[in-house]
Amino acid sequence: MQTFPHPTSLCVFRKRLGEEGGAIIECEVFETLRRAGVISGDDALIDSTVLESDIIYPNDVRLIYKAFEKMRAFAKLHGIPLKHDDKVLRRLWREFGLDKKGSRAKQLTVFNEKFIPALKIFQVKVGSLRASD
Repeated sequence: MQTFPHPTSLCVFRKRLGEEGGAIIECEVFETLRRAGVISGDDALIDSTVLESDIIYPNDVRLIYKAFEKMRAFAKLHGIPLKHDDKVLRRLWREFGLDKKGSRAKQLTVFNEKFIPALKIFQVKVGSLRASD
């Protein structure tokens, strides 16, 4: 870390390159990573310090909500009826997104109380599917 550039040096370097220079370097880095098989065509590496808007980081509530989405997609593909109510989940997700006071633990508890029983039922239904050879 002793040889790592000082943050102000990085700012000066960015300003000197400009947007166009930064885009050229970014393009070359991405192409090299794609050719090496490190990333696929739809992956992106982003320096969040230069973004104009906030980034939404994955959190436990988001992961549970995404798990419900994946269960829904799998169930639809295999004709499995689901027991959970999508309208309720969307409402809960909207409430979580609007909750700026940070009661994340409360929201996580609410989603978890819906998820655990839904997952158990889903597990039974998937277990009853006929698997191919």
